[in-house]
Amino acid sequence: IIKHLFSELNLITEHFDFRIFHEQIWAPTLKFCDEVFQSIINQTIVLSKVRVYFSEYTKPDSIENEILQLHSVVQHYRNLKPPDKLNDPLKNVANKIHLYLRSERYYLVAHLISELKVMFKIKTNFEIVESIIDMKQTHSDKKLSDVYTTDPISSSNFARNSSLLNLGVIQAVLSNSILITWIKENMSDLNEVKAFVDVCLTTCDDNPLEVDRITGLSSVCTNLAPLIFETNENTSCDEFLTKCSQITSNVEKNTYFIKLFDQVGKNVKYWEELKWSHGAVEETTLLQFDNIIQNGTFNLKVGGSSILNEMISLSNKRGKEEPKCFT
Repeated sequence: IIKHLFSELNLITEHFDFRIFHEQIWAPTLKFCDEVFQSIINQTIVLSKVRVYFSEYTKPDSIENEILQLHSVVQHYRNLKPPDKLNDPLKNVANKIHLYLRSERYYLVAHLISELKVMFKIKTNFEIVESIIDMKQTHSDKKLSDVYTTDPISSSNFARNSSLLNLGVIQAVLSNSILITWIKENMSDLNEVKAFVDVCLTTCDDNPLEVDRITGLSSVCTNLAPLIFETNENTSCDEFLTKCSQITSNVEKNTYFIKLFDQVGKNVKYWEELKWSHGAVEETTLLQFDNIIQNGTFNLKVGGSSILNEMISLSNKRGKEEPKCFT
């Protein structure tokens, strides 16, 4: 709250003494704090100001502590003893602020999920997402007194999953939609990504910049695999939210992931050219080779025929497919 006030005061003076401090900083600060505190306890504060003053506080305790500090300043202003803790009415107000800010996060998550649904061409009905968007409480002229005192969404899967999401990662997925679309159209799983990356690495001549760029694509696909390769047009809302929380978990400890993602996303033309230059034959060969390493069985026949094709055979199975035999 104080930081917001100081940004509005915009002090410009060549000389600074205690009179200027008192008149331009101390007195306006106390008056401002008193006005804000009164608007909070009377619940006349507009919701746009609630977002400005309290949006960085995600837990009820931190909101209560901020209001307690504000209350202490006001008591000093009125020459009264500062409180040790909030009374019940102020605790109720703090809880109401928390509910409002949580509803704001619900809306932001719902809005992002709605955009992702369109991006991934999902046809199932995301009913809870649509209902949250419809009931958004964000009109700038609304006041704290207008906020609901209950949260019907708190026990839902949407609430549980939304609390786990890294919204920065979700926004990065949306802003790099061209890259995501290209990956989905050209590769069906991580095996194909690996084959493409391996082919590209064989022709980059160990150039560090090229290696970093190519391995960056591999990192993006690996971390976002649940969203890119494990969703389809029939994915439910709960399943989709779970996939979103999985990618958050995947990049949780990688503080540079969003920057890397954005860099990879700027190079879609580069990936298109590499894909075209290498063609499908090299990638298919690498895919088959990788599959042989993982699932192939060589059968050796000792004795009998001395013809090589009759002595050695290969049985190769991928997934649930019938094994294929080669000589």
